[in-house]
Amino acid sequence: MRILMLSMAALVTVRAAVAQVAVPLPPEARLLLRADFDRRIADTAAGPAARPGALREGLGAAFALTRGPGGSMLVDVFVRGGAEVEAALRASGARVGSRAGAWVTARLPLDSLRALARLPGVRSVEVARRARLTMDSSMVDIGAVLARTRAFRDQYRGATGRGAIVGFVDTGIDWRHPDFLEDDLGRSRILYIWDQTVTGTGPGLVSGTSFDYGLECGGASLVRGGDCPETDSFGHGTHVAGIAVSDGSGVRLGLQTFDFAGVAPAAEIIAVKTDLSFASIVDGVNYIFRRAEQLGRPAVVNLSLGSQVGPHDGSEAPSLSLDALTGPGRIIVVAAGNDGDNQNGGFLGQEPAIHGDTAVPVNDTATFTFGVAPYVPRSGGGNDLVLLQAYHSPLDSFSITLQRPNSSTITMPASLATTTSLDPGGAAVVYHGSVRGDSILGPQLETGSFSPTSTSATVEFFLGEWVSGGAAPLPGTWKVKFTRVGGTGNGEIDLYASLTVLQDVALSIGQGARNRRLVGTPGDARTVITVGAYSTRMRWRAIDGLLYEASPFDSVATGDVLLFSAPGPTRDGRLKPEISAPGRVFSTLSANAFFPIPLVATDSAHGMLEGTSMSTPHVAGAVALLLARRPAMTPAQVLAAFTTSARVDAFSSVTHSLDPGTPNNTWGYGKLDVPGALALVPPVAGRAIAVTAPPDTTVVSSRRGTVVPLQRIRLGATDAESLAVRAISAQVSGRDRGFRLALVLDANHDGKVGANETMLTAADSTVLDGTASARVDVPDGAIVIPQGGTTDLLLAGVLSGAAPNATVFTGTLLPDSSETSGLRSALTVSLDGAVVSGPQVRTSLMAAGERLNLSQNPVRSAPLVVNFGGVARRLTIFDFSGKRVASFAPAAADRDVRWDLRTSGGDLVANGAYVLVAELATGTVRRTIFVAR
Repeated sequence: MRILMLSMAALVTVRAAVAQVAVPLPPEARLLLRADFDRRIADTAAGPAARPGALREGLGAAFALTRGPGGSMLVDVFVRGGAEVEAALRASGARVGSRAGAWVTARLPLDSLRALARLPGVRSVEVARRARLTMDSSMVDIGAVLARTRAFRDQYRGATGRGAIVGFVDTGIDWRHPDFLEDDLGRSRILYIWDQTVTGTGPGLVSGTSFDYGLECGGASLVRGGDCPETDSFGHGTHVAGIAVSDGSGVRLGLQTFDFAGVAPAAEIIAVKTDLSFASIVDGVNYIFRRAEQLGRPAVVNLSLGSQVGPHDGSEAPSLSLDALTGPGRIIVVAAGNDGDNQNGGFLGQEPAIHGDTAVPVNDTATFTFGVAPYVPRSGGGNDLVLLQAYHSPLDSFSITLQRPNSSTITMPASLATTTSLDPGGAAVVYHGSVRGDSILGPQLETGSFSPTSTSATVEFFLGEWVSGGAAPLPGTWKVKFTRVGGTGNGEIDLYASLTVLQDVALSIGQGARNRRLVGTPGDARTVITVGAYSTRMRWRAIDGLLYEASPFDSVATGDVLLFSAPGPTRDGRLKPEISAPGRVFSTLSANAFFPIPLVATDSAHGMLEGTSMSTPHVAGAVALLLARRPAMTPAQVLAAFTTSARVDAFSSVTHSLDPGTPNNTWGYGKLDVPGALALVPPVAGRAIAVTAPPDTTVVSSRRGTVVPLQRIRLGATDAESLAVRAISAQVSGRDRGFRLALVLDANHDGKVGANETMLTAADSTVLDGTASARVDVPDGAIVIPQGGTTDLLLAGVLSGAAPNATVFTGTLLPDSSETSGLRSALTVSLDGAVVSGPQVRTSLMAAGERLNLSQNPVRSAPLVVNFGGVARRLTIFDFSGKRVASFAPAAADRDVRWDLRTSGGDLVANGAYVLVAELATGTVRRTIFVAR
């Protein structure tokens, strides 16, 4: 992430149309703001990372060091080895995290790091480093607003991502923000939050993997008024999440405008608040995928973070681990980084160059220079650090000379692996080796490399207070000379200013600088989608009512790549980034974070940041839209949809990283086009095939009422997923003023209504006097059709008692009006398949030998139906005083009469007891009737 620097633009008010002159912030102020933000995050994540000995305090920005109980120093590591490694690590007292391919994450005391290499099965150890955060109109630019419409308040229709999960491993999330809550229900779309930075009850065992640290929130703790203690005090994670999945409903001042809805406003969220250790980051990604697996849902994880430390070829443990975690329905999207030097802005539009490369012929020398601007060293030791890294073919041999600004030098012959110099111009430890994965970076820097898994030869310059007694680096121009003394390789050298921990100072490579190969870890992984950033917004109105614009230092033409967007390719020649998206965006503002007034929107619930951190969630949200349609899409299929549909314009066909044409390593294949990608991925949820047959026509009378079976239905789920039955509709005929359509789960497949089988009924009764349509809505999860399997149901009717004796009922399934939805995709689809009409079912509401019965007694609602057998000459109703209330003379063919609880004069009768006298051909029958409305 970058903190956007501002200048106040022309302001026109009602009272006076006076243009105010834009006043840009000076470059030193801009650098201070950006560097301070990154440093505060690193310091907060690492804590006071101090230890005695060779490595001293202040290293939290480089290594993943944390304080343990009693002040002991702990270090995060990646360990490569077989199945026995986890048990050996636990036995040694280490906390074991995730296995991803050949690598296992762990945390252990720093003093036991040397012994780690001797544990059974351990092939390689890599000390985890810390990642850096790489951080409206953008939704219009990528076409997201064309793929959906807002139906009501925060409810959207169309491509919304419903059914997919978007995960974020970041600085946390403001889970109370209305953008993540459903307005009407107060239900959170955040399913889980795992805060790795605190002590509490962790997630525990999730889909076979134990995550036994941190604090997990879920369920009721995340609803409106919940008690989850997690907060996002930096605001980066909340802002990133909003771009991908906000529903735009948040407002603190002014009106609810929905201007800042994200790409997938109905997708659900799993957030991990990380301490920025790469080991913890890998654990977080694994946790999100495991939770999604548990829920049967596809997931995409957004990583708006990265590091320039490493070989930039995907061969480091974090990148390899993420590659191992991806797969069908498991997609990772990563920021390209903010270390580009595209030089396409207005005046002063230039970023510090941190990479240089050249090819050196045999017996020739190449010189790189890099500048350290004036700075004030911090007090104490171990605070002022610089790391440079260089890579070359292991087939080549180089001697190396480092020259300080005071002209002192340190030379490494090709035959020497490491050397140390404590010159007052800046201490230096230089490592030169060709490690292939079996080395370890231990407490003494001389024992190994930051890049032990690279297949390249590695040269690393640890400058400053890395060792006891070492002096801080002098400001001024430094030189690095590479003399190729032999070899059969290509002679190429790549030099990176990988890490700087100097007060408000960034390194800048001068001679030899090249704006390419800058996508770092983990954006260089092979199966992740890596995203660059371009500009869509130059001016905006802030909460103070003033109009602001980007300063000249950030100014590029609208639509052009942002100055800092890191270009590829990877050092092994692969295209990176693959796609680009807007990188200067208003999004969800954490209530716990400080944003300067010019960066706060008029609703005060949203704010602006810029960076590839902001472009990445555009793509993650778009992945959610695709996964909602096809949950099992692979990373390659998702990438193909984006690259095939990418927009190419006059900007994206221009490269600033020395590789002309399209695709190129500045833009990838071009700009994200959401409608274009969706057009390549039409919805495929499982189809529900309905097969109907006559049921057993036995009419069942029980405490559930008189149940008339109408039709036997077999539903089958095809294609990609299991289906939940949402609603069944039918056309029914018969006579019953209180008929209720019913759905019975025919568990034993016998076509009968069993006493213990699940029955669901329509919410409202149907006045049935002929033919009508009725519907049963099915609660979530009540009836599920397994993928590739079948589920048997019975369509039935529950009679109210107002049905006449011997009434004929029929029922026929209406497939087009019935609904199922995918359990993972949440896509709603109607039934398919041929449907036959149900049989005629004739009811017999009187028991054998019975001459008369009543539809209900006591009578709680009109009408009362009196069913009788044979011919009835007269039916008379008397009150208990003997007064006649009502009288009926049925026709010879009638087998029932209806009493509407009124007297012959039309008045409703009072509650109480009455006597029915039925004069039947077979004799007189008397019944007492109780009216109790």
